[in-house]
Amino acid sequence: MTATGKPLYFGPKNLFGWYHPPAMPSKSLGVVIVSPNGYDLMCMQWGLRRCAETLAADGFPVVRFDLHGTGDSPGDDEQPDRVQAWLDSINDAIECLKQLSGISQVVLLGVRLGGTLASVVATSRDDVAGLVLYSPCVSGRQYVRELKAMAAAARDPEHIEQEEYAPNDVIMAGWLLTAQTVNDLGKLDISRLVYKNRRVLYIHRSDVGADQKLLHALHDAETTVRESAEIAAFAQDALFGIEPVEDFKFICSWLSGLPVVAGVTNPDNEPASIANTMTERGFVEEPVCFGPQQALFGVLCMPKANANASCIIFVSTAANHHIGTHRTTVELARKLADNGIGSFRMDIAGIGDSPVVPGRTPNKIYFLPAVDEVVAAIDVVAFRGVRNIVLTGTCSGAYLAYNAACRDPRVTVLAFVNLHRFIWRDTDRLANQLNASTESLGSYVRKALSRQTWQRLFSGQVDIAFIIPAVTAKIKRKISGKIVQLRSRLSSNKDKPNQVLIDCCKMLDRGSHIDMIYSDNDGGMDEVALYLGSRGKALSKYPGFSFHEIQGADHTFTTKKARSALFDTYVAAIRKYEQQNGQNIRNKAAAVPGA
Repeated sequence: MTATGKPLYFGPKNLFGWYHPPAMPSKSLGVVIVSPNGYDLMCMQWGLRRCAETLAADGFPVVRFDLHGTGDSPGDDEQPDRVQAWLDSINDAIECLKQLSGISQVVLLGVRLGGTLASVVATSRDDVAGLVLYSPCVSGRQYVRELKAMAAAARDPEHIEQEEYAPNDVIMAGWLLTAQTVNDLGKLDISRLVYKNRRVLYIHRSDVGADQKLLHALHDAETTVRESAEIAAFAQDALFGIEPVEDFKFICSWLSGLPVVAGVTNPDNEPASIANTMTERGFVEEPVCFGPQQALFGVLCMPKANANASCIIFVSTAANHHIGTHRTTVELARKLADNGIGSFRMDIAGIGDSPVVPGRTPNKIYFLPAVDEVVAAIDVVAFRGVRNIVLTGTCSGAYLAYNAACRDPRVTVLAFVNLHRFIWRDTDRLANQLNASTESLGSYVRKALSRQTWQRLFSGQVDIAFIIPAVTAKIKRKISGKIVQLRSRLSSNKDKPNQVLIDCCKMLDRGSHIDMIYSDNDGGMDEVALYLGSRGKALSKYPGFSFHEIQGADHTFTTKKARSALFDTYVAAIRKYEQQNGQNIRNKAAAVPGA
């Protein structure tokens, strides 16, 4: 158990969740946090952990969990009957909390779509003493409309994804609602539910206002309405999200005022439906608390048939928690396990389910001391007997993976994705990096020669105010890179050595492999050219070096086709190392007692 609680699997569908035991004295009322779905989940997950910690500190036992087919729970978006599976998940979570804590009454705290689903369950059960609706979607149709609007605004004409799905499916940044799910959501409208004699706290955004239909439905309930100025700052990309401290305090205060039936029992043993591992198909997943004070968190996913199989460590990207952008890491991990390759998806401190280290701000990226946490993850898989340890990450996660591989010789394969910085310089600014284009200079040159680009420019579809400074910055870096390479060749005293080239050669000389994986035209390829020449030409003499350019992929591998190509690239990199070093791996394993 970490400071955040205890990770577990529960219920007949092996849902993943966290139990946050209450600080003493315990209240006789528990809270089930019903998370949102999709992009909302990526934005708010870290904050819901903080909410659970706040409630537990105030004496409430809490369960927060992933709905079936979301987060770390089994299942996926393309399975049928998603809405019913989500409602069943909430019921299972209620029973889990009651069994673990011994309480007899619960409050459901639903966020966004989680509020919609929580309302349906709360109005159908007698043991739900209260309902907290935090910026809820009043109807499923409203939620779908919002996703469609966001998808239209975010869609990149260079990387069309709709053609991979059925015509009536809704896709927003890689998150999918099938036509059946859209239809079933359309039947949900919480303003039509009966709340008579129910106790409800409705917290809405101050910049949007309360939903009048919902207020009318809550007329017969004991309702408290709160206008929140904090939701907008919370419900954004986790990298910029701000914890709604006052909202959480208000929720605690409201809960403390609820009249509940006394009678708390403390079970001596956890029930059989609570598990420490989850077994599906051909793999076993295990939540792991590791590092100093066991404060870091990750999920180990290993093939059933081989507990010592090659294992790839996924370092969290930006402030996204370990499930990855549009849940890609979970998808990859389970598919890899089905193919005999293990994985460990981890959160660095201050991201997702790993609490922030004292003195560090939450959601901090491009932070070199976090390499220590990646090394701690390497310790986890090495202790399990794994001898082929692969390290990967995307963008900022690739930065940490690269620097950890430089330091730790146990890394046999470094397979980073769309790395934009080998070295974070004193002159770098995170805001500039985030606002920079993800495309390479060569991509801009090719587009400048395209008739379609000029047509889009004259029709106002191209943001010229963004493009000009982006291209200018890339030209400056291109020139700087040529100067660095020229100095490296001409300088006799080597006063400014090419540290990236030195470090990569050291890794390759020790027998490790380096696989650089890029979306086609990704701007990170300019960084490679700066230190190593185009496509890493300076390393081409090494048989352990490979450069992969995945065609048709955007920066985060949004489409199914791109993710499939990424999976194939990972497998090929791992199999290549295994084939070339199989005997060495077996010798290392044999030298470890118990391996």
